Amino acid sequence: MLAWGMGPSPTAELALGVWDGAKERILRETGREPWALIHHDQGGAFLSHEWVGKLLLEDGQRVSYSLMGPRGNPVVESFFSRFKGENRDLFLEARTLEELKGVIAERIRYYHEGRLHSGLGYRTPEEALREALGASHGKETGGVQN
Repeated sequence: MLAWGMGPSPTAELALGVWDGAKERILRETGREPWALIHHDQGGAFLSHEWVGKLLLEDGQRVSYSLMGPRGNPVVESFFSRFKGENRDLFLEARTLEELKGVIAERIRYYHEGRLHSGLGYRTPEEALREALGASHGKETGGVQN
């Protein structure tokens, strides 16, 4: 996960804030602007003039919409299901939106930097990302950097 956001409702402003965070991370990690196919559902935020205009016209990205709802993006839906199931009790204990954001940030940090994933050869996603970026740049990678 390159970036995430959360708010009281799904707005184009919130989605664009996450997109800006993802772009910053890609630029920081690779040294270049992203060029991607952005795949998402047909929620109002992703159909808005602000979202489509920013991605297509300003940032030169491509967009793709799921025609099958959640079934159109099984990898993401699987992650969300697992993430919500594993952390349900922690999420329910949060008393405010800000507290919930803090819990989610901590759990995502653990998921990326502390949890070993069998599908990644028992490495963390951050370790796998550093290795992949190092390979794509023809250089050795070190440990996780924050």
